[in-house]
Amino acid sequence: KPFATAFSDADPATEPWEAVFRTRVPGASRSPHWRIERAGHFVQEEKGEALAGALVAFLAHVEATG
Repeated sequence: KPFATAFSDADPATEPWEAVFRTRVPGASRSPHWRIERAGHFVQEEKGEALAGALVAFLAHVEATG
C-alpha cells in the first residue's frame, strides 16, 4: 500500500515521527515524501497550497506506479 508523508520543517513536536513513519509503515519506502518549508505544526493552515501540491504529486505517483 502506498504511504507518503508531508511534514513541516519547523515543528519540533512531529519531527521525530518523520523517520518512524518512513521506515516502519508498510509501503512508505516506495513512496515519495515531502518537507513543507516555513510551516509549523498546523501545516494545513499555514501552507495549504504546498500540502495540496504534495498530495496531488503523491496521487500522480500512485497512479503511475500502480
